[in-house]
Amino acid sequence: MFDLRNIKKQRKMKKLSIALGCLMALGFSSCKKEYTCTCTTTVTDPFFGLPIPTDEAPVEYTEKKKKDEKDAWCESYESSTQIPSGTGGLLGTATVTQATTCTVKEN
Repeated sequence: MFDLRNIKKQRKMKKLSIALGCLMALGFSSCKKEYTCTCTTTVTDPFFGLPIPTDEAPVEYTEKKKKDEKDAWCESYESSTQIPSGTGGLLGTATVTQATTCTVKEN
């Protein structure tokens, strides 16, 4: 003879086990994704503000980060430096600007 209460209890336990398994799978999965931060350095002419060609190739950094951490991580590689280049003759002292800018993308 079938015990209806026992069958309902087994179905309920099966559903509970499946739900618990799904929650555990979500809990153990990583929220981090792999991102690449590409940084380019440019040098700017002090008199006309035009970029000066350089031989530097873009530099890439790759790490696993959370979505809300990726921008700050990539921006940490950015910099800007003022470099005095001596006298500029009649125009005064020249200062060259070297700037590194970075962009982040998901791999």
